[in-house]
Amino acid sequence: MESERGQIVVGVDASDGSERALEWALQEAAVHGDRLLLLHAWHFPAMGVANYAGDTLPVFGRGDLEQLAVDVLDGAMQIATTLAPDVKVEVELAKGDPAA
Repeated sequence: MESERGQIVVGVDASDGSERALEWALQEAAVHGDRLLLLHAWHFPAMGVANYAGDTLPVFGRGDLEQLAVDVLDGAMQIATTLAPDVKVEVELAKGDPAA
């Protein structure tokens, strides 16, 4: 009888700390034969400022922010498949406050 494998969940946000957490999770998943779930949360509205202190800043729309979130997950998946091609990796994009 084959034992059921576990799942490791790691939040990713493209920061250095997130990348270190991803690397650790990949190592653990490889050692224990677990699946890995890459999770990124985003929310809208985000505040945008058109002009502040003389600098013009971009104002992001909902679609722009969602695409940035997808890009974060894509980047994490690329790292995962490069570092641990034998680990089964899934992704989840969650809409909502990341701190909640």
